[in-house]
Amino acid sequence: MTTEANEERHYEVNTIEDLTAIADQLQCTLYKGKANELLLDLDDEGTMVNMDVRNIVHEKFKILEEVSWTSRRGGRHIVLTLGTELPPPVRIGLQAALGSDPKREMLALWEWQMAGTDTISLFKPK
Repeated sequence: MTTEANEERHYEVNTIEDLTAIADQLQCTLYKGKANELLLDLDDEGTMVNMDVRNIVHEKFKILEEVSWTSRRGGRHIVLTLGTELPPPVRIGLQAALGSDPKREMLALWEWQMAGTDTISLFKPK
């Protein structure tokens, strides 16, 4: 499979093993989210975190740390470490509300609902 095909396919896979293999082919590492982390995929420089929602998340769940890096396509990936663990559907909803890629979040929710698979993750360039 070509790299271009893999870039499209990463929205369709539903296992961490598949995502890890794709990340390797794209010369990235797979950052797998933890139960106390929100992973945001902001597609381009113009996409901003919804600060009103971020303030609510901080008030309700206590944001302890924020780490970010530039994605392969020039956007930003952000990891928010929270003071509490949350189940995948809640994390996915919060990520979407904060401005993360809506297609990514919808498919993560679908994978959780249909297969019980938590694929909340980000590609990180090596």
